[in-house]
Amino acid sequence: ELRIIARNYFFSKNFVLDFIASFPMQLAIYYMDLEYGVDDEAKNILLLLAITQLLRLVRISRINLLTKSSIDIQTWWEKQNVAQAMLISFILKLVMMSHWIACFWSFLAFVSVWSFGRALGEAPNWISNWYGSSYVEGGINPIGWESDIDRYALSLFWTIQSLTSIGYGNVVAVTRVEYYFANILMLVSGMFWAFMIGNIISVVGHMNSHRDNYRKHLDEANMLIRCFTLTTDDTNNHADIEDANVVATRIRRFVSAQYDGPMTSRPSEYTS
Repeated sequence: ELRIIARNYFFSKNFVLDFIASFPMQLAIYYMDLEYGVDDEAKNILLLLAITQLLRLVRISRINLLTKSSIDIQTWWEKQNVAQAMLISFILKLVMMSHWIACFWSFLAFVSVWSFGRALGEAPNWISNWYGSSYVEGGINPIGWESDIDRYALSLFWTIQSLTSIGYGNVVAVTRVEYYFANILMLVSGMFWAFMIGNIISVVGHMNSHRDNYRKHLDEANMLIRCFTLTTDDTNNHADIEDANVVATRIRRFVSAQYDGPMTSRPSEYTS
């Protein structure tokens, strides 16, 4: 019953973690920055608020348990093409990882001044460095509380080019913390990207396994036909050669029919 579920959730540790993690940190930081500014005492408060947001990551551990215990998800999974579902799963994992890294990369610039306002472009960080070297009037502008979409797009741009080892070089680390994080990311992203590419190739290969089996069987059928093909050196009876050609054509069509679909109709076409 819903009331029992709600009561059990209210008295569980998950409710406390979710309640703390749902605190509107960005709204509080925005109000504090505009009304009072950010001093050393305010930085400690903001750091505490930022740490509470990391409690959201605790809920990730419950996703695997919920997906395995959900009958609806299990039923949906069983109805899907396994290879296509796994491919979608890998792509979603890649998107989720890119999103997390982009948010943290933007957060590193934020902690340099504890603000997304004008001060962000004056302090040494990767955003101010990019703004001074690559900003174009009318283009993307990551500075300002109202520019959250532009800031996220620039962070995601750096994240994707780092994960995929492209590295255009127009967005670079500046502070020590940014360099440390970028070094760790490059080490981890190399293994992560290799893992993703290997799994995607494996899934795509599984999706084409039916076609590969067809080609293999057709090659084997052609080898068998060549072993028993009659020529004018073997017989002078042209009727036997024609019959052999007809049999060879039927064998090839039979193999092709197994690839196109089950042989449910007119079996005499291949056997007579």
